Amino acid sequence: MEYRVISDPGAQEVAFKNGEINLFRATDVDTLNSYKDDKNYKVYSMPEGRINYLTLNGQNPTTKDIKAREAIIKALNIPEIVKGAYDSDEIATPATGIYHDQDIYYNKDIKNYQQDLETAKKLIDETGLKNKMLKIVYNNARAGIKESDIMVNKQLAEVGIKSELVAMDPAGFGKALFFEPNWDIAFNGYASNGNERYTFWLTPGNPMSGNSSLTPEIGELWTKADTETDKAKRQENYDKVLTKIKDQYTMVPVSTTKSVMITNVDNDVDLTKFLTRYFVKIY
Repeated sequence: MEYRVISDPGAQEVAFKNGEINLFRATDVDTLNSYKDDKNYKVYSMPEGRINYLTLNGQNPTTKDIKAREAIIKALNIPEIVKGAYDSDEIATPATGIYHDQDIYYNKDIKNYQQDLETAKKLIDETGLKNKMLKIVYNNARAGIKESDIMVNKQLAEVGIKSELVAMDPAGFGKALFFEPNWDIAFNGYASNGNERYTFWLTPGNPMSGNSSLTPEIGELWTKADTETDKAKRQENYDKVLTKIKDQYTMVPVSTTKSVMITNVDNDVDLTKFLTRYFVKIY
């Protein structure tokens, strides 16, 4: 198998249509639809085991107050954000929690945040959020993130919270996220397809843990979960730590993305088996 690095999405599609490459990834609904009903192509949609999320800075003045963070989160309608950003369940679906359903320790009973406008408006008034401007930073190289941020900006505006979107290149975003936290909200993503340690950035000693308001109790729970060898007890410990993190209102799972791959109908390779090697539940 030969891999070619083509950074520009437009150039990728041109190379695919010219027959220079055999596999092309669709990251938006318009591109997907242009191939979906074309009998000359085959479309494969497989879960990536990836979660895109909002993190609210627990150290920045505006979002340091837990009530302010709760107000922001309860103003959001997650399914609407995902619908507005992706507009297709074949590309992304709303996240149900910190762990993807492909993860070993995923628990369907731990629910994601739900919109509660009455509580949000009450806390907005109490914390004075209407008089402040939130800074939302994001990695502009990731598909669907800008569109998700636009939806967040719109929903916050509907309850009177002003926010500005700041696009960054991958290097600048990583630096800001971990080492220069002069922002209120960041939109990022991580893999969660089989190994609970994909949430390592929420654990003690990680640069991000301070922004996520890692409490001593949560730190102890992480350590206890990581050192437990019995699977049932380990599951119980991870359930506890994920619930405690949710109570901090610092991390909002938003979407779980899928890898939508397109190939020519004449290609006799079954990509389902190829892709399943990468996007499967691991036990």
